[in-house]
Amino acid sequence: MLPLVQQHQPDAHLTLVGRAPAPTIHALAQRNDISLHADVADVRPYMANAAVYIIPMRIGGGVRLKLLEALAMELPVVSTTMGAEGLPELRHGQQLLLADTPPTFAHAILTILHATNRRASQLRQHGRQLVTTHYDWRVIVPMLEHYYAAQSNAGRSVLRPYAPNGKHRHQT
Repeated sequence: MLPLVQQHQPDAHLTLVGRAPAPTIHALAQRNDISLHADVADVRPYMANAAVYIIPMRIGGGVRLKLLEALAMELPVVSTTMGAEGLPELRHGQQLLLADTPPTFAHAILTILHATNRRASQLRQHGRQLVTTHYDWRVIVPMLEHYYAAQSNAGRSVLRPYAPNGKHRHQT
């Protein structure tokens, strides 16, 4: 996708940050327009310097914690649909831009790079608002407590998340 972006933004630079990158990623990082930072202690400084946070995920599963982290940091995000799976509150054009083909992904990146301050600001603000409204611990903990109480009251077995003696206990 980088060559497609560079057709319109020749000075675009891709910074890759992550744990144990594959040999193909190391090979890509030999290019002058790609930087690789492997196994860093804290990814936030790299994220904070990004003009756009991209998630070109095409395989995988699970909750998208890095996506939530980017939104919490008020970064404009471009992701594939798969990269945003598991977060049903996300809406294309509100908190992030979604694109699933190289041309549409590159176009979405360019849209953010060339966005007016107001448009980029809206994506940033709405992304942050989504995280604080749905994924903040102050929201999640009461929901978990309610769930555990309901399971316990229904006579179902639940693992209590905390026990005063430091050991988890099984309750029926």
